[in-house]
Amino acid sequence: MKVIFFIFPLVAFLCLNCTLALGSALENENDSSSPKAMSSSQKQHTQETGEILTNLSQKEREWYQKFQDGLMFFSGWKEISENILKALPPDERHLTEQLLENMGVRIGTEWSKHNDIRRIDTGQLRSWGDRLRKARKKGETHLSQTVKAISAEVDELLSRPRHPGEINNS
Repeated sequence: MKVIFFIFPLVAFLCLNCTLALGSALENENDSSSPKAMSSSQKQHTQETGEILTNLSQKEREWYQKFQDGLMFFSGWKEISENILKALPPDERHLTEQLLENMGVRIGTEWSKHNDIRRIDTGQLRSWGDRLRKARKKGETHLSQTVKAISAEVDELLSRPRHPGEINNS
């Protein structure tokens, strides 16, 4: 039974990455944006993220890292976010980047929790991945709107009280 609890989250994580990574192969790799110095808000975000992660167990931190970095042959949230940003016009990237970073922390920390208590399940990851992939095909405006809509869904899900055993772990 423990194997099933390990395999289902892994499969959903991989499905999310597959659906988003397919479109990235078609993107122009010569992005004109260059790395820049970390702003004070980025430093604060990094510090807050570190504090959030200290509240996770070792096992949850491992799942969180897999969500963020990906696995062999599969993209993680960081790469997915980069591909979304590349599909947006330069003037929308900064705010969307902050939103994606926040979403990645919130989704990753919640999804990394044990199946019985988490409020974000593998089915949601799959659904969000499908929606982002479809939105990307429809254009930058639709993609931007979809990112914002998913962010609002994450906020709503995480505002709910935690009820063990209520999540569908499909």
